[in-house]
Amino acid sequence: MTRLLARLALVLVGVFSAAVGVIGAAPADPAPLREWFLPDECPAPCVLGLHIGEDTLRTTLARLEPERSIEAQIQYRLGSTRRYQLVNWGGYLFYPFQRGGLLDMAPTPDAEAAVVDLLFIRPATPPTIGAVYLSLGPPERLAYGYWYHDLGTRASLILHWYYADERVTILTRHLCPVSREAFWQTPILSARYSSQRADELPEIRLQDAMSRRDCRSG
Repeated sequence: MTRLLARLALVLVGVFSAAVGVIGAAPADPAPLREWFLPDECPAPCVLGLHIGEDTLRTTLARLEPERSIEAQIQYRLGSTRRYQLVNWGGYLFYPFQRGGLLDMAPTPDAEAAVVDLLFIRPATPPTIGAVYLSLGPPERLAYGYWYHDLGTRASLILHWYYADERVTILTRHLCPVSREAFWQTPILSARYSSQRADELPEIRLQDAMSRRDCRSG
């Protein structure tokens, strides 16, 4: 794992220094980023050897807690209640459309045995969406929503880039009005790994997403 993260860090340094602003300056070898998000030896939804929808909270915590350069939000259910755990949380925005759930400060034995059905994860230094796009290719589907913040005075366009039959979603946030020049340089919010297909959100064309000015109109 340490070796994988070291490779990822080197790739990210190269990506940032190459300034993938217009997505024309591709990294020399995009394979390491693809291996990070969609590893061939671990079919989606899988990351860092964790099988979402199969592994328990105990297994997931044991895998993620030692990795200080990774931040994660783990979601699972106890009965009909959605619960979650934060790992190495640095205070950044994981997912603006987070639905209600209960944060477990210290998981009980029942919680530790629960199966993880959803995982948000990202490296402490996230790659840009330009680098991810060059590595993973066009998404199977692109969807959008809006996040209103600063007491409703500002809005951001939230994009969902769906891969692997929508079991893997790359999330990005673009401040309105969307800057076409900075679009591809936007760092990802997180990668979402789910045992179920993604929520139904309105689709959007990539060209429209890059040129959207009035983010308050659907």
